[in-house]
Amino acid sequence: MFKKIKFILFFALILFLCISCAQNEPKPAYKNAVFPGNIQNGGYFVECENGYIYFDGDSNALCKKDTQTNTVEIIAKGSCFYDLNLYNDYIYYTSGSPGNIWKISVDGKHKKKLTQKRAEHLVVYDDHIYFCLFEDDDWDELYRTGLNGGDLGQFNLGLNGTLYRTDLNGKNSKLLAQCVQNFCIVDDRIYYTDVETEPKLRGMKTDGTDVITINQAYPCNLFSIENKLLYSDYNREGKLFSYDLNTNAETCICQDVCLSANANEKWIFYTNISEKGDLYRIRPDGSEREKLVDGNIVNIHVIGNSVFYREFSNMHEFERIDIE
Repeated sequence: MFKKIKFILFFALILFLCISCAQNEPKPAYKNAVFPGNIQNGGYFVECENGYIYFDGDSNALCKKDTQTNTVEIIAKGSCFYDLNLYNDYIYYTSGSPGNIWKISVDGKHKKKLTQKRAEHLVVYDDHIYFCLFEDDDWDELYRTGLNGGDLGQFNLGLNGTLYRTDLNGKNSKLLAQCVQNFCIVDDRIYYTDVETEPKLRGMKTDGTDVITINQAYPCNLFSIENKLLYSDYNREGKLFSYDLNTNAETCICQDVCLSANANEKWIFYTNISEKGDLYRIRPDGSEREKLVDGNIVNIHVIGNSVFYREFSNMHEFERIDIE
């Protein structure tokens, strides 16, 4: 009987330790690196698995929306919130365009500045922060807000930044690449637009090693779905291309002049500059192209089956449509 009691107590202790270890394990990163299209469009929205959406609200406030009740709560005020990333119960963001890197707890109670650097295009991935550093104070706001209609000649590709990686506390900064305009991370590799000499699409490991040139494209949008890179190529009239990372095959999937592209698992959404800025969608294989909204659309964000966007004439308010 005593041995049986000892066995039960021993088993209970092991179970307790297993539960404690599981609770103390770091939570996985929010997969901005899988769907980085939101970051490409300013990073104003980020989704939490517990049913909340965090977003940069009007009047310089970070807001939390319960998707079940549609109630909205302000958790922080006093600055703009860009490049939202959710990781281990903290939201990492930049304040300014570009601006310093901060983190804030999801309840808004704990806030800390991580760097004094002028950062843009912030991505948190696998216990590191990746960002482009800009030294030039002459920042072109059109890089974030889009352009007022027009043809390919009016594409604004943004300034050239220096790609860095730091620890989650903002320390141990490491230079990864010079003259980068945008990037995304897929399966521990960074894919980026290199404009140091002639524009090209390149890839490397997340520590900056094993650098390869993929092709001579000049991506002005760059993100990934289903292990494929998607990008609008400035060198080829802004057409939308898909590059399969398994087969190394490139396919043109849309002949329109595409901007502000973003996606979920089923659809790619983009601003059709060929149609003066209307919001379109198309399947990842290039089929079922369809206009969704008339206007001059910018800052396309995708959360599940919801698409958030802004009309260029009203940059203070996001509109929303739900997609089947």
